[in-house]
Amino acid sequence: MPLSPFEQFVNLEVCETSTQKTIVAFPPQALTLNLGGTLHGGASMSIINMAAKHALYPFISEEERNQVRTLDQSVRFTSTARGEKVLAEATVIKKGKELAFVDVDVKTEEGKVVSKGLVTLRYGQANEAKNERPAATIRVEDYYPDEWHPGFMAPLLAQRGFTANLGLNIQHVKEGKSIVRLDENKNILNSAGTIDDGAIATLCDSAGAMATMAMNEEGMSRGSTPSLHINYFSELKNESLLALGTGRWSYNESYVADVSIVGENSGTLYAEAQVLFRIVG
Repeated sequence: MPLSPFEQFVNLEVCETSTQKTIVAFPPQALTLNLGGTLHGGASMSIINMAAKHALYPFISEEERNQVRTLDQSVRFTSTARGEKVLAEATVIKKGKELAFVDVDVKTEEGKVVSKGLVTLRYGQANEAKNERPAATIRVEDYYPDEWHPGFMAPLLAQRGFTANLGLNIQHVKEGKSIVRLDENKNILNSAGTIDDGAIATLCDSAGAMATMAMNEEGMSRGSTPSLHINYFSELKNESLLALGTGRWSYNESYVADVSIVGENSGTLYAEAQVLFRIVG
């Protein structure tokens, strides 16, 4: 299976592919790092998603490979990788007639576990499902603030790091709310020509982090994402995406935010996520 534009952009290396396990890797590179110089959570989500799909490919036909969609992705971030090659090892733990469940571990070359993921994929659905409900829609204008406040992190994140490289635009961060925009560009497209699930995961991570920061009035010295869960709903249309984040709960250093990914023009709800973020003051 040829690499998609997004896989090429992040320099994905397919090291091993078999029915027993699949290993893909990111080389040491500034492209996928955060502002602190460690592997960005969205990059970790991206390589997990890519590894899961490549792990499924040996089990299905070439035609089915072009129809693989992510339904669900859950990730726990256990450590960091700084300037190191990272490898994602994926194993298909169950494959049914329509769904496949893939377990993924992301590690450094020295064997340190960086993150662990479980991905649910749907495949082999060339024809539109007869019982599929229409996608929910949101009036995005109802979420817009009276005054836009991008927040102090927006200029920094626009300059460098994985979010800047993908083209994420942090538009609003205030009072527990966040709005992050992602326009289509050739680097973040999958083989079907729409925005890749990994880029959407990065959008969820960033909007969730911004929403929790907007809950914290004391500021922070550093922050990180311990866990993130995403449900993907509708097939993407060619339009810009908005991540609408809402802070829901906090206790000491732990914060939780909900994120909705919607089409800017259509208002279609494409995905929903729950982000656990840790803020150290």
